[in-house]
Amino acid sequence: MLLEQQSYLLRFVISVIKHCLRQTHIEDLLLRSRRCL
Repeated sequence: MLLEQQSYLLRFVISVIKHCLRQTHIEDLLLRSRRCL
């Protein structure tokens, strides 16, 4: 039961982080840096 709650919380946190990344366009910067590397 506790493990399921943790995994759900983790997914929620990851989704929020991804949303923030999209808003600040950090994803684009990361993609560009990968191309440079």
